[in-house]
Amino acid sequence: MPDQSPSPVNQRRRQLVRDLPMLAVAASLTSLHSNTASAAPMNAIEQSLENSRTNKRGVTVYVGSASVAMVVTEIADGFVIGRSQQYDRIVVRLDRIDAAMG
Repeated sequence: MPDQSPSPVNQRRRQLVRDLPMLAVAASLTSLHSNTASAAPMNAIEQSLENSRTNKRGVTVYVGSASVAMVVTEIADGFVIGRSQQYDRIVVRLDRIDAAMG
């Protein structure tokens, strides 16, 4: 009579299938935590941009190694739109902004 015990590969596969729901929950909680942690700096940046828009005062936006001085005219759909003395329209993606001063 052949041995009926499952192979080590099948045992590992069953273990992974049992653990899959827990791994999915852990991954979603990790993702939620990282989004919450990055939301605070983004809210501060958006607040600086909103102050520039409402008070019609200049703000300097840092994107990568570049800095852009502008007055914000609109914040919509993940973009900040502004103008400067040199350009009538400046468009920057919000998720690309590293810092804002103003």
